[in-house]
Amino acid sequence: MTPQQKHSWFNLVIFTLALTAYVALIPQLGNPRALGAFGICGFWGLGGLFYRKKRAGLVLDEREEEIGRRSLVLAYSVFWLSFVGGCMIPWGVLHWQGQDSISISVLPHLVFGGMCVVVVTQSVATLAQYGRTGSRGEE
Repeated sequence: MTPQQKHSWFNLVIFTLALTAYVALIPQLGNPRALGAFGICGFWGLGGLFYRKKRAGLVLDEREEEIGRRSLVLAYSVFWLSFVGGCMIPWGVLHWQGQDSISISVLPHLVFGGMCVVVVTQSVATLAQYGRTGSRGEE
């Protein structure tokens, strides 16, 4: 398994833990306070450890670099679509109901949601591009 695959699986596990904690905390803390569960996503910062240089140095071939590049482009494309939708859909719904304001509690959801969309989309895209085999064809 390549470092990119390990990093992607790590990101997905952390996201699953954060989402599970968020859903579990909503009944006890309420929606805005339960967002603190996404603090678990801070462990994403440890993902760079998967790319530590060994004695010979870390070498990514052209295929691995292209997979990383395509995954990142897809992640930010999906992010912008979801961000625009996340901004415009509530505005449209409330505008038709005669309200001209959106609760400020929506903003943290956009921030955490956007961060999760980028990381999860990039991780899933990376794993999908590798398929069942690694970069060197190992199972």
